[in-house]
Amino acid sequence: MFLIKEQKEGNTLTLTVEGDITSKTADEFNRSVEGRLKGLDKLILDFAGVGYLTSAGLRIVLYAQQEMEDQDAVMIIRNANDDIIEVFEMTGFSDVLTIE
Repeated sequence: MFLIKEQKEGNTLTLTVEGDITSKTADEFNRSVEGRLKGLDKLILDFAGVGYLTSAGLRIVLYAQQEMEDQDAVMIIRNANDDIIEVFEMTGFSDVLTIE
């Protein structure tokens, strides 16, 4: 099962993702991100429920990071497991992402 919960407080949007982000679920993840970033000061992606992240998911994370930087806003990845953090490190994403 793949589920994204959205919570907005002021100009902060938190997307809590539950399930693996694969080529099959990437479109749904992308729809949750795309078009919701304008005017935000902060985007939080809570990955506590994510066990696996493929290159399709990485592309969306990078897109969101670039969009947030373009509007001088912040994106934070929270609660990523060790496997996902390792993927971020191996791909160099950890150099550009804020991971908590």
